[in-house]
Amino acid sequence: MLQHTVLHNQPLQSENAEQVLEPRVMTALVLLLQADGQTVTDQAMLEGVWPGLVVSDASLYKVVAQLRKALQDQQKPYQLIERVHSKGYRLLQPALRVEAATAQTASKQTTVIQSEFSHPQPAAAKKAIPPLWSIGLIVLAGFGWWLWQTVTTPSPAANHPPQTAAAVRQPAKHPPAQLAPAAGFSQTQWQQYQQAKWLAQQPKAAAVQQAVELLTELLPMQQQYAPLLTDLCNSYHFMHIYSDWPLQKVLALCEPLLRQALQLQPDSAAALASFGALMLSQQNIPAATQYLDQALALDAQDRNTLLWRAMLYRSQDQFPAAIQLLQQATKLDPLSGLLKRHYAYSLIGNGMLSEARDQFRQSLLLDGDYSDRALDELEMLPLTATRAIAYLKWAERFPDRLQHPGRLVNLAMVQLSLNQFAEAATTLEQAFSLYPQHQFVLLGKAMLAQASGHPAEARHLLSERAKRRPDHRMFQLQALLLADDVDFQLQQPKLLQLLPDFAKDPLAATRLALAQKQQVLVLYWLLTVREPDREQYQPLIADFVAAQMTKGHAEDSEADGLSLQLLCVVGLTDQANQLALQLLQHDWLPSPHDNYYLAEQHPLWRQLDPAIFEHIQQQRQKVLQAID
Repeated sequence: MLQHTVLHNQPLQSENAEQVLEPRVMTALVLLLQADGQTVTDQAMLEGVWPGLVVSDASLYKVVAQLRKALQDQQKPYQLIERVHSKGYRLLQPALRVEAATAQTASKQTTVIQSEFSHPQPAAAKKAIPPLWSIGLIVLAGFGWWLWQTVTTPSPAANHPPQTAAAVRQPAKHPPAQLAPAAGFSQTQWQQYQQAKWLAQQPKAAAVQQAVELLTELLPMQQQYAPLLTDLCNSYHFMHIYSDWPLQKVLALCEPLLRQALQLQPDSAAALASFGALMLSQQNIPAATQYLDQALALDAQDRNTLLWRAMLYRSQDQFPAAIQLLQQATKLDPLSGLLKRHYAYSLIGNGMLSEARDQFRQSLLLDGDYSDRALDELEMLPLTATRAIAYLKWAERFPDRLQHPGRLVNLAMVQLSLNQFAEAATTLEQAFSLYPQHQFVLLGKAMLAQASGHPAEARHLLSERAKRRPDHRMFQLQALLLADDVDFQLQQPKLLQLLPDFAKDPLAATRLALAQKQQVLVLYWLLTVREPDREQYQPLIADFVAAQMTKGHAEDSEADGLSLQLLCVVGLTDQANQLALQLLQHDWLPSPHDNYYLAEQHPLWRQLDPAIFEHIQQQRQKVLQAID
């Protein structure tokens, strides 16, 4: 395997410190080196690091943060990589590209780029450079793009059942070593089977398609070999993930394969787990429970089974149980983007928003090249103009995947964010006709009613939703507080029944909830507090939002519309205006999906500078022009 490494030759260390870079991080570094000190625009970085994909700026900021960490350039003022405001990034030190005359440890394909940092900085900058930044040599070994990959599934919303389930990809650097052929296989057939398994692990549609073709070719000769049947089914799932295969096609092809595999090998944990996942995709919860529990009893350490059982728990609103299983699975495979993604879904269902977003961003670095990324970003991260454009294009490309309540509601929320009331109403009517009792449809209709000036109808829909899910604490809190005509203070006794810690010591409970990044609970509590009494919470809120800004780097900020609400609810208007401008500079587009209200109607945001809302309207126009 060709690796991507950085060697630091530092005066403060006796030996060179070597780090292996992620491929995307390496690509970003190469782009900066090739620019020879000139600014590389954000767009050029996005196109170079994610060719052919629509991703958000957040992904770029994360890659640059990882590169700075690898180069030990994390303290301001930066010595190696500078952010050029609203433009892009550039290297602060010159780089000289040289040929590797001798490189005993590198392969024949090794490329060496030597950067001699001679510090041609202004005097003020020179004084700030400690010896640690005297990095004498960067060796970039290899440009093959092999990265340990994991399969991704089309992501459900955080707390509704999945539409499909797919196997976790095992880390694969190269085709596995040849083992002795299984009974009935010739040496040539066995090699073909192993090659197909390896190809199926590559996160590219062309590779997976080739795997399907090789396995299909073997099938008539090896119909009695149960693992091949399961592998072929998994490959079908991968085609759904990395190409445009519809789910119903995958399910129709998989079911007979898995039934035959179980007839041949009834005690196969892999086949039992795959069949349980199939039942889960078909919403057959009792059958899914039976088969997945059988598989776990046979192999409690299988990552696929742990994942699918966690998905089943999540479909039943049992988020702590799902989190426990996914913690176990991610320890077994810490480089699985799929596992981290589903861990994030379970965390957000448990109200742990910031931690969920952190896990999701990590998952994108591990595995981001899949069909439903635009959907996942919309569900997990704050809405931006870029994400809105990506999701609308995704919905147009994959109309069959829209036929799910959460995804239709997402579309309606984007339409509402753009003030497209008629389009949002049409989308929600479609969702309601298909899923009249679904919790996301009820929530979406409540948001539309609120936006249309009917708060009583909105409150009724939220109450109906809460009645159908009495054990879901967030649903109960939202029914109490998410309607514009609610007398918040009268709701405080009911809220304290759901959040008893706030009854004992409100300040301590607030401090603890913020430390655990459960800021939505803090917001709900503060809404029920008398306005004069909210001032005592100002220091806690100000410190929390400042910490979200990640040491002042707005590009890495965790702050969002919820942070803006927290500042507003305690009367920190100046800070709220500053945060709103920073968010808008980073493409933010307020959405009812994140904030329940339209921006102009938000009862807490009425104190914001009117110029903020003019900027928001410009964001809307940006999206509408891009999709015309």
